[in-house]
Amino acid sequence: SLELLADMQCFKLQSDHVTFNAAIRAQGASGRWAEALQLIAEMNRTRLKAHISAYNAAMSACAGPEQWAQAMELLNGLEQAATQPDAITYNIAMNVC
Repeated sequence: SLELLADMQCFKLQSDHVTFNAAIRAQGASGRWAEALQLIAEMNRTRLKAHISAYNAAMSACAGPEQWAQAMELLNGLEQAATQPDAITYNIAMNVC
């Protein structure tokens, strides 16, 4: 998924919310929580504003016993990102702790 995003940039194709969300979910599914967090940061560096679904996917990627703090940082950073948490966000937060 990271290679696909890189290839898109090489061919001057624009990534959107769908491609980033898919990449974040794929990283989370393969246990690569740090890469999922990097993708959120990349979205915020570009003109794309990460939707709550991207944050939820990244928080889910942090479900391991040692990554709960990263999930809480994402939750706390939602206000700064001007993104409103939803019921799914709070459910993920409770499950990762």
